Order: sequence, then C-alpha cells, then structure tokens
Amino acid sequence: MKKAVCIKIVLSFLLSLISVLNCGRIGDISGGSTETVNARVSARVILSDSSAVSGAAVRIIPSGQDPLSSGALIYKDTTDQSGFFSLEVKDKAFSDGYYNILVSGNEKCHFTDSMMIEQRSKIELQDLMLKDPGSLSGTVIFEEGTIPDTAYAVLVGTDLSTVVVSGQFTFNNIPEGFYTLRVITDNAGYSASNLPVAITSLSSDTLDDTLRIPVSRVLLDEFEDGDMFLLNNRADINEGWNSFWYVFNEKDKEPLSQIIPEGLLVQDSLPLAISSEGAYSGKSIHLKTVLAQRSSPFAGLGCRITPDRNRYSNLSNMSSLSFYMRGKGTVRVSFLTAALNRYPEDQRWGTWGKYIECPDQWQEITIKSSEFLPQEYSPQALDSLFWSDVSDSVDFLQFVTSASAGDTVEFFLDNIWLTGVDAEDLM
Repeated sequence: MKKAVCIKIVLSFLLSLISVLNCGRIGDISGGSTETVNARVSARVILSDSSAVSGAAVRIIPSGQDPLSSGALIYKDTTDQSGFFSLEVKDKAFSDGYYNILVSGNEKCHFTDSMMIEQRSKIELQDLMLKDPGSLSGTVIFEEGTIPDTAYAVLVGTDLSTVVVSGQFTFNNIPEGFYTLRVITDNAGYSASNLPVAITSLSSDTLDDTLRIPVSRVLLDEFEDGDMFLLNNRADINEGWNSFWYVFNEKDKEPLSQIIPEGLLVQDSLPLAISSEGAYSGKSIHLKTVLAQRSSPFAGLGCRITPDRNRYSNLSNMSSLSFYMRGKGTVRVSFLTAALNRYPEDQRWGTWGKYIECPDQWQEITIKSSEFLPQEYSPQALDSLFWSDVSDSVDFLQFVTSASAGDTVEFFLDNIWLTGVDAEDLM
C-alpha cells in the first residue's frame, strides 16, 4: 500500500514538472509540435460578396524591409477551405515591430499596412477582403541624366520588385494601399531614390515625374561649435561629429602675433576659429596665421576622415570633393593615404592633391578625383602610383597654404562634401 502511494506521489511530481517545463510554450495547432511560437496572427480572407477564399497566399513582412535585402524575412501561410489562416511565427529572429500583411488569391489581393506585432501576442483580425489589383509604371534616370544600365524598383515592406529595363519599370498586381517606391542600382556612388505612392484597385498609373537616382554624398563637416581640434597631436577641445580637425604651422621660436579673438577654440596661440563672422552659412572655420621665419614655411589644417585611428576610409568610389572657400593665396587640397606605409620611415611623405587659388568671395569649389595627383618628387610619384592605387585607404584630408616667411595667410572653409561615397565608406 505504501509502495503504491509512493508511486502515485512520484507520478504526480513528474506530471507537475512536465507542466512547468511546458509553461510558456504554445502548441503548434497544425502539427502538435511544442516549438516556441513567438506570435500568432489569424483572420479570414473573403471576397466582396463575403464568400471565403481558400488557398490564398498570406505573407507577413517587416514594414521597412527592402525585398532585395539579404536575409529578408517573410512569414507565409495559406488559407484553408473556410478561408481562415492562423500564421504562427516561430523564427528566433522575430522581434517586436510593425509588419505588413499581403494576401493574394483568385487574381485579387489585399494589403494591411504597418500593424504592430509583439512577441508572444495572439492577434485575431477582422475579415480581410480581396480586391482587384492596380499597376504602376515609371521612368528612371541617373541624377546626371543618363539611363542606368542596372537598376531595380521595389515596394518597401512587400515582396514586390521588378527590373528597370532601358530606364522603364512596371509593377502589376499591386494591392490597394500606400507604399514607398524605392529605386536602387548596383552602380557604385549612387544612393536609393524613394517616393511615396498610392495604389487604388483597378488603377493603371504612370508616374508624372521621372525618378532620378541621386549620387551619394557625405557631408564631412559644416563647422559648428563643438568640433574637435588637435594641437601637435594632442586633443584640446570638445568631441566632434564624425571627424576631428588639427592645425599645423611650421613656426619658429617667436610666438604668433596674429590671433582671432572671437570664437577662438584652440590654445598655444594657434589662430583657428569657428565663427559666424564672415561665414558662408551659419558658422565657418577660419584660419589666419603669420608664417614662420624659415625657408619654405607653410601652415594649414587637416581632418582625420574617420575618428578611428586604426582604420582608413575607402574613397574608391569618390567622384569629387567639394567645399566652399574664400581667402587669399594658394592652397593645396590633399589626401594622405596608407600608401606611405609601404616606404621606409624617412620616405613617408607626400600627399595626393591639387593646388587652387583662393577666391576673394565665397565660392563652391569642386575637385574631381582624377585631379588628385601625387606630390611632386614624392615616393608615390616616383613609383607612378595612381589615385585608384591608394584611394581605398585614406587617412587625412588637408588644406595647406604657403607663402614667404613673415607673410600672413588666411582662408575660410565651410560645407565639405565627399560625392560618390556613403557613410559606411568612411567608418
């Protein structure tokens, strides 16, 4: 008798333990699996006469997802004979967020936009009614006016995409709703073009305006208070945005006499300021100094393009560098690259740049990447290295001016852009 009681107690304990272990799991109603279900969405799919649609394809897709992105998530199900579906998401990568629901069947379709789905949620929707689809066509060109050889049009948050052929694209079978139309290209140096569009049932729309795929551009700096500056490789001022600037002057033992008092951001009598006085837009950077009493004196300022000292920026796709400038004298605009590391330490000099004359008034200056040449007699020049040989590992951008000993040199800079690259190339 005691033995039977003990067996019952043990069995009761085991059943309780199994119950606890299964707590927090939702059974798979389609197959009896105990795999964890992260979310469940249920609804009935009908036609306009309220008749059920069996065999309709159901897709749940993250609202902001590009259908051509790698690792795109699509959760699928099919309606049963009564038009019902109960889509269970068991993907471990699932997270709270907004999702779109697309349904297609009987040559009709439905679109539910930006529905919030949270983990462990069970959502029962009202009937989803299928309607006749619409279509959309358009023309695509590059920003400079040429027809792209490779481009794609997609509707964000769906599984709908099409190839752009000879600058033309067409979408058929689009459910009624509001979308973001995105056009992208494999060509380097361009960004995606986005346009909101509205599709109605049975519509056959053509975009009024031509879609232009823009050249990608990165604003390196527009110079506001709070940028970081270095003096003799020593950090002195506040943290910057995505770059920091340094000042250099081949000075002699005498202190510099020309100092800009307003907005002075650095010490050691180095006259660098970010000031609204005489600025192009908002505030500009202003360098003014007296050159040292020595042969071939020079002064200038530079920027480490990425703040990570252990990494270089990839400017292989850069088509041009542009900036606003005014001042006086000649300035060499140049890049330092990792190519210098190939040479012995005593030969690590030389930059890739171009000489320009400072305009008296504010002017936008654009330098094409093909115009950046190695410094004369530098190791890079003697080895006949081209910009394409070194542009994948760029460290610094510099603006250097020179004149006679004792002369005052001065220039202003603002809004420096790198065209043809994106932010990822700089990090």
